[in-house]
Amino acid sequence: MSGDDLFENMERLGIGLKPERKPVARTAASTARDTAPYYRAALEKEMVEMASTGEGRRNDQLNISAFNLGQLVPHGLTEDEVIDSLTAAARSTAGTPMTDREIERTIRSGLDSGRQQPRYAENTCYTPVAAGPVDVPPTEPPRIDVRDYEGDFWQSRTSLSTVYTAALAGMCSPWAVLACCAARALALVDPHIKLPAIIGSRGGSLNWFAMLAAESGGGKSTAMEIAEELIPMAIKTLNLGSGEGLIEAFGERNDDGTVKDPVAGHRSILFSVDEIDSYSAVAGRSGSTVMPILRSAFTGGSLGFAYRKGNRLPVLPAHSYRMTLVCAAQPGRTRAMFADADGGTPQRFMWFPATDPRIAAVRPTFNGALYLPPVTDWQYPATLRVPSECEGLIVTTRASQARGETAALNSHALFAREKFAYALAILDGRSAMDSEDWRLSGVAAAVSDAVRQWVLDQLAASEAEEARQKGRLQGVAKSAADIEKAVEDGALMARSIEKVSELLRKAGDDGLTGREVRRKLAARLQPFSEQALAVLQADGKAHANVAAGRAQRWVWS
Repeated sequence: MSGDDLFENMERLGIGLKPERKPVARTAASTARDTAPYYRAALEKEMVEMASTGEGRRNDQLNISAFNLGQLVPHGLTEDEVIDSLTAAARSTAGTPMTDREIERTIRSGLDSGRQQPRYAENTCYTPVAAGPVDVPPTEPPRIDVRDYEGDFWQSRTSLSTVYTAALAGMCSPWAVLACCAARALALVDPHIKLPAIIGSRGGSLNWFAMLAAESGGGKSTAMEIAEELIPMAIKTLNLGSGEGLIEAFGERNDDGTVKDPVAGHRSILFSVDEIDSYSAVAGRSGSTVMPILRSAFTGGSLGFAYRKGNRLPVLPAHSYRMTLVCAAQPGRTRAMFADADGGTPQRFMWFPATDPRIAAVRPTFNGALYLPPVTDWQYPATLRVPSECEGLIVTTRASQARGETAALNSHALFAREKFAYALAILDGRSAMDSEDWRLSGVAAAVSDAVRQWVLDQLAASEAEEARQKGRLQGVAKSAADIEKAVEDGALMARSIEKVSELLRKAGDDGLTGREVRRKLAARLQPFSEQALAVLQADGKAHANVAAGRAQRWVWS
């Protein structure tokens, strides 16, 4: 039997397919998805988030997901596909099922709020990718460019102009250098200096965290070096270790929070992480405490494990230590960071670009160090004053959060901005914050939001591409297995036809029943006996005789 005959028989009997691959026609909808993959990635991400949310948080997550996707309606996603996708995801959650009315009302509320704050591809600095073969990735990743958010930021005061010039002279992102300068400036402020208790009664800590993001990584070390030249004061800088090691770095404390050993202990430390992978590795260790410790440290809360018997670690009382942190990150490696969004870790960082399109081979001249206020300005405990517009915005935003109207990833944004505003005052040579500091911090906050969203979109696109690649490989493997099985079945089928033909010829006019044919075949050929008889009958090589009172008998023609 020829190969063509083999595949024709396989196709006719439904046990295999011809080895032919026909192109699938591309529809308008699929072409649109190819030109904006991040919209699909965003939809997939929110569906996964919703479907995997536990019973106690489902309503909040559904509202957040609807808000996030509502920002993409109607320019990136249709309202119907968002509603249908989130409804399906909500119904698939574990625990007591959510009612259809609850799902519908929650999605509608989030969608309506999200549509009032639309988010476009331009705002996330995505470059549309032309439609092409599905398996061919874009040759160059989208870049982050925040110049549209800056306005007169860098020209508004001499200190910022100095930072800007120094950064470009060192071929580094101005925002990365400014973040490192802010971390160094705040590290100089004694921990007994606090922000006013606008919300609550304890006052706010100036502990502050920054994330420097770039697709290719790098840039942080150079930014830190330039910041050291701009602020040449002695500041203790350490790499981030485990949560316990982070506490231990400050040294043992007296009951009042003072350092027992002034030589070995520290009241202020700037922690540095050259790559988010290091942070993720620490956070991913079994029993790691680095995430909750960083969250507590951001608010200046008490750190330590005083309840442990025989505990040798220091216990750091609230507002007895100053901690700043600068971390570099590639978007595709921030999964561990955003996995802790429920805990609130990524919300406590301000996000800045580690690359800048203005960096050029022709560089300006470095202008020298910044002038900072004397550290004696902070030698006594004090509560800082903030502009009235700062206090008003924090109060109204807090009220909105209490009503559940603010997205989770914005929950700590104003607190981080308030700290950064004070850093701008220090960099400008003052120990008091004014309205201009608050205004300029708003520019930085807008940049932070844009960079964080860019990182999230990049991460979502990366995960979606990874999932597609896995699916493609699984599909290829399954197709290969299917083809292999079809070929094997075809070979067995051909062998069965030969054996059945031989049996019928030997049986002569008496013929054989179908059961007799099957019984005379080898075990691996028996499943194909009926199909072999059907093929021989179709080819006119065998026919069935039916006699009264007797089973149907197959006879060689």
